[in-house]
Amino acid sequence: MGRRVIITLSIALLSLFAIQIEGCTVIGYGIGSSIDARSSSVVRPAEISQVITIEPGAKIVFHLSDSSTVSGTYRGLAVLPTPEYEGLYEVWRESAVLGVRPPRLHETISIRRRAETIKATFLGFGPRRVHYRSKSMKTLGWAGFDELLWIADSSGTRISDTTLIAAADRLPVHAVARVQEGKTERTVDLLDGSVLSVSAGHYHRGARTAGTIIGLTIDAGLIVAAAVAVSGSQAGCSSSYSGGPLYSPYYSFRPVSMDTVLAVRVPDGGASNP
Repeated sequence: MGRRVIITLSIALLSLFAIQIEGCTVIGYGIGSSIDARSSSVVRPAEISQVITIEPGAKIVFHLSDSSTVSGTYRGLAVLPTPEYEGLYEVWRESAVLGVRPPRLHETISIRRRAETIKATFLGFGPRRVHYRSKSMKTLGWAGFDELLWIADSSGTRISDTTLIAAADRLPVHAVARVQEGKTERTVDLLDGSVLSVSAGHYHRGARTAGTIIGLTIDAGLIVAAAVAVSGSQAGCSSSYSGGPLYSPYYSFRPVSMDTVLAVRVPDGGASNP
């Protein structure tokens, strides 16, 4: 059999394997995700102060003082300040004792992390964190005090990380939890006294990751086996093949007639037959 025909057949067979064998990865991902979903739905009592440490994606239930509940998927703390927080912050700022004047809300600040300095709009303080809107990306975010070197207001006046950490218990804090209930997102203020208790789960991704890795490993092994089989078949290929369906011993796909393959044969050193 001509070399060009062998190459064409090899590419066709490996393409079929690449398309069909990936099912193991999909199955592993699906099974792992199902296990994680069941694990994440289990909730246990927690302290209100622990809410800020819960990973977004976990199941959470707030029991409020009016006997109602807010339950759903925890989406983290809100970054945008509420009108109530803005008023509280401005009053605090006028009499704050930090050694320097704190930045105004919505003022442009610089945030110096360990490896970068970013320009942002200051949105207040969260629990041991600075809330901001990135100037370049226009996205909301926060930076923990333990990952900062300093923040500076628009005039360049800096507040160091040690100052922020030392004053953490005296800063006006915006701590509002975001909870996804179906297509609706609700918020719960953790500091206004309306929360009586909270129960939360853990967002599990370990089984999904493990399932995907196992699936990828199986798929990779099958593809390698297919490549070895095709490579090995090249040494014994001959145009005297008697015909009949061609099967793979590693994976099941629609049989291809060798007569069909030979019909498109390109003679060695020549052009294709009309």
